[in-house]
Order: sequence, then C-alpha cells, then structure tokens
Amino acid sequence: MRRSRGVGQHTLVGAYVMDAVPGSDRAGFERHMLSCEQCREDVGGLREAAARLALAAAEAPPGAAPDPPDAHAVRSRPAIAQVAAIAIRRC
Repeated sequence: MRRSRGVGQHTLVGAYVMDAVPGSDRAGFERHMLSCEQCREDVGGLREAAARLALAAAEAPPGAAPDPPDAHAVRSRPAIAQVAAIAIRRC
C-alpha cells in the first residue's frame, strides 16, 4: 500500500502543539502546514483547547481549599496530554 505524501506529518499535530517535535521534523511539519488546511485547523483547535484546559486547571472550584503549587502542575499535565492523544488519533 502506498502512503500519500504528508501522511506522516499529520501524526505530528499533537506533539507540535506540545512543543515536542525536534528541529528538522518541526521545520518539515511547519512547511507541511503551509499547504495543509486540516493540520492548521487542528493545531489551532488544540492550542485553544490547551489554553482553556490551563485556565480551567488554574481556577479552583467554589469552596475548594487551595492546592499546593505542585499539585496544580501534576493535575494539569495529564489533561493536556489527553488532548494531544486525541488529536493524534484524529489524523
């Protein structure tokens, strides 16, 4: 089975949003996005979702005791990783 050009690039969306794509792969993905509207939309959507998750994690529910600083960091990382995993499955 022959893979169409750029299919491998689509799998980098979540990692790209999380700033986890190294140098040359990052440059290649950014070139790919110039001609791939779907990847541009996915990156924009994931960035928005990550920002919303960060804001939601930063706000304590009404009446909740404040978390120690380290608890906040631990709680927010898995949520962002889940968003990235969903994006990768979508491509």
